[in-house]
Amino acid sequence: MMKRTILVRGVDEFAYRRAKAAAALKGVSIGSAVSEALEEWAKGSDTAAIDREVRADRAFVSRSWERLKAHRGKVVVVQGGRLRGVFDDQASARNFSSKYDVALVFTVDEPPAKKVLEIGAELAL
Repeated sequence: MMKRTILVRGVDEFAYRRAKAAAALKGVSIGSAVSEALEEWAKGSDTAAIDREVRADRAFVSRSWERLKAHRGKVVVVQGGRLRGVFDDQASARNFSSKYDVALVFTVDEPPAKKVLEIGAELAL
């Protein structure tokens, strides 16, 4: 499991203290408790459409890797199971992809091994 250090603003201090105490009583870190809470919250959200989109886009990349290699060194945008654009730089590709709710944006070099999910312009998972 990949771990990430994050800063969360606007957390209610009382809620944080209660969560920290509850985590300590259970013998787990506050990081583990927050990760568990985030996972449960996400499960309750309607992420099925996002999950389908990510699967379709990754399947397209797998099926089309030989054709995508023609764009080696370029940044591609895959959305809806289709190649939507080829760009010279990440900034241009991200700007273009911002019109979609979900899209894969990556530099064609080696097959993408790491799953990065970006939702909107500010959220990256």
